[in-house]
Amino acid sequence: MNKIIFFALLMTFAAPVFATLGGTVDSIASDSLVLRGKSMRTMSHAQFTVHEFTYGGTRVREYANANGIVFAIAWDGLSHPDLSALLGRYYADYKIQMRAQPGRMKGARFSRVNARNLVVEHGGHMRNLRGRAYDQTLFPSGVTVRDIQ
Repeated sequence: MNKIIFFALLMTFAAPVFATLGGTVDSIASDSLVLRGKSMRTMSHAQFTVHEFTYGGTRVREYANANGIVFAIAWDGLSHPDLSALLGRYYADYKIQMRAQPGRMKGARFSRVNARNLVVEHGGHMRNLRGRAYDQTLFPSGVTVRDIQ
């Protein structure tokens, strides 16, 4: 039992810190240290930069505008990421909208939540889950939802 408690505490304090939607990318540089060897790369596009890393079998991409503000997050992999960590200040609105939606239809594998400026879409099937979250009011000029993959 003591080993279980110790492991739970260790995982709590060892969890990576992510840049959050609507926040700045300042914390992404420290993610590579926290993730201890997990792949991390940056890809530059004309209107935005994508910071990509993996953890726990899931690939996460954070899209930042020229001012360093994260306007979108996308993921794919074995599991959905911890949205409370990735959505930041948007998470409360997300949870409220999730509770307000009718129950999931049998066989449905896709979910879309609209909460104020936030859109969260996720779906897939076991071991192949994907999704994205974004605030379209933060999108750089010329960037569309199709660019978030």
